[in-house]
Amino acid sequence: MNTNDFKIVFEQENHDVDVETLISCLMRTSNIIQEVNRSLDTNKKIEVKIKALEKGSFEIHIELVEKLILSLFASDAVSYGANIISVVGGLYKFVQFLKGKKPKTIISKNEHTEVVNFNGDKQVFSNVVFNIYNENKEVRDNVTKQFQVIDKNEDIRGISFMSKDENITIEKEDFKNISQTIEPLTEEDKEPIVTIVEDKKILIIRPSFTKDLKWDFVYEGQKLSAKMQDEEMIKIIDNGEQFAKGDLMLVDLQITKFYDADLDTHLITSNSYKILKYKQHIKGNKQIKLFD
Repeated sequence: MNTNDFKIVFEQENHDVDVETLISCLMRTSNIIQEVNRSLDTNKKIEVKIKALEKGSFEIHIELVEKLILSLFASDAVSYGANIISVVGGLYKFVQFLKGKKPKTIISKNEHTEVVNFNGDKQVFSNVVFNIYNENKEVRDNVTKQFQVIDKNEDIRGISFMSKDENITIEKEDFKNISQTIEPLTEEDKEPIVTIVEDKKILIIRPSFTKDLKWDFVYEGQKLSAKMQDEEMIKIIDNGEQFAKGDLMLVDLQITKFYDADLDTHLITSNSYKILKYKQHIKGNKQIKLFD
């Protein structure tokens, strides 16, 4: 088998398969190939062609057009040391290993990622395969939808993905688990992104004299509200320091961006700002630039 060929084999007694299963499986596989191509940032168009329907168990021989593959893997854009077929094969091997459940542990080691699955089994995958599966929602969705259709077919006992480097067979007992929607495997990208900026001047709009209420102020041209986290500030206010609208304060700010699942990005919200440390009070009648 050539490096730009692979086969999909439906493991079953008879030598035919219904149209819905065939078309859906091919479409999902093609989508996965195109998403891998896009994730590798090749800037090449890949054509996926059925080379032959072979005898025996129902086999589909698929070819990625050779001249494009040759030019693709001579390109400087691909430095991962893997071609599209090996990545696709790696993805199906990864899916077979996970069986539709999030792993227990994930450890990144240089160019590889060590994964312990739900059953406690350990296996090592290339970072390319792991990152594409983890970060590319289209790949995960197409795998899910592919196995949802295959699972409905009572005649199929298993499905194999065969290339020059990989020979993966996924048994029917795993179809249902793999067909379940799975979220990204790592949650770091969903954690709040916290930034601390020091020695920033803010213009007071409305001061607060209790720790539970927010200060209203202007920072970098935006009207904002934030709680004062510096306990010393309460003592300063209790000792008679007067803060008024139009005064400036020199402070350290904490700015937190929170993950929004609907938009799949981090956003500034009404709770994003905190005044971590008070440093200096500049009365409003002093002539001083607000921003450096």
